[in-house]
Amino acid sequence: AWILFTRPARRWLLTPWPYLGAVLAFAIFAPNLIWNAQHRWMTFAFQFGRVGTGHLTARFLFEFLGAQLLLATPFIFVCGVFGLFRKGAALVAAILLPSVGYFAIHALHDRVQGNWPCFLYPALAVAAAGAMLFWNGRFAKAGMWSARLAIPVAAVLLALCYLQAFLGVLPIGRSDPFARLLGFGVANVARQVDPGAAILATDYETTSWFAFYGRQPVAQINENQRWAGAPEIGAEFLNRPLLYVAEQTRDHHELVATRFAHVVLLGTADRSRGGIPVAHYVIYRV
Repeated sequence: AWILFTRPARRWLLTPWPYLGAVLAFAIFAPNLIWNAQHRWMTFAFQFGRVGTGHLTARFLFEFLGAQLLLATPFIFVCGVFGLFRKGAALVAAILLPSVGYFAIHALHDRVQGNWPCFLYPALAVAAAGAMLFWNGRFAKAGMWSARLAIPVAAVLLALCYLQAFLGVLPIGRSDPFARLLGFGVANVARQVDPGAAILATDYETTSWFAFYGRQPVAQINENQRWAGAPEIGAEFLNRPLLYVAEQTRDHHELVATRFAHVVLLGTADRSRGGIPVAHYVIYRV
């Protein structure tokens, strides 16, 4: 895009380097393409399928922008956005904008996890540096203070994140994203489940956490595209007592009921951190 739409860059089309670069890029990406061709283009179907299933909403877009403001750190994010429109930033913009466009479309239909765009942060930092260093006139002071504060503010935010992740200094319970994302309390819930049973799940987090922390075999009965390489469920799994386990906010026992004759609620279990509940789980006998 940079070469085609930027007049000074078009001179590179008269040299062998863009074409050799394209060959090299294709060679590096070829194993991925070969694997996808042999597996029904699963990567592309999965990613673009997420966009197609959700309804149009601005809710996730604002959530996505807020997450990037914190994860990229405020000065880098804001200055980076300004830096994209600075003269001479066409190459950085060409690196960033295609992926930003995809994530924006995705966020209009479904949640974009905050860490997904992290591969763009190096280019965003370059754009931010350009804005900080080359602002002049009435923006000169803003550029100077941005350059001075960017690293200290980022360091403070990073330190707060680690303190919350390891020590839980803020008692914010279920609102604590670290407690949820780092799996606090999952091992305790797994111990409360019959060790002789097999576990059914309907979301990949529960499937993965219980496979790691629990002593029972686990299988997710939906979203087959996530588990294409997993072995098929066999008689050894189905001959055990079957339990459906789900976080209360993701309880899809009605889906389980379409596959099994009986789905009976046995009880609940809490995963907690420091005695404060992080999530409530429901357990059904199937």
